[in-house]
Amino acid sequence: DRIARESPLQAIRLFGQATDLAIAQKDHAAAANALVGITRCYLNLHQMDSAKVYLLKGISFQEKTGDKGKLAKLYNNLGVL
Repeated sequence: DRIARESPLQAIRLFGQATDLAIAQKDHAAAANALVGITRCYLNLHQMDSAKVYLLKGISFQEKTGDKGKLAKLYNNLGVL
């Protein structure tokens, strides 16, 4: 979270790389986590539309994991946006 606050543009790039790697490995949970990291960066930049786009992408990957608890948290976050 610190890098997302202090250097959000750098963090977006790094989370993007993490997302690509997770997708290549078919690790849906890691992809969801990385996309939610991008969401946090855009929230810190006060770019709510972009944050929502990445949160929705994160939700789509989280749905594939079967972890309903984390999925519920993401939907809750979507409601706040």
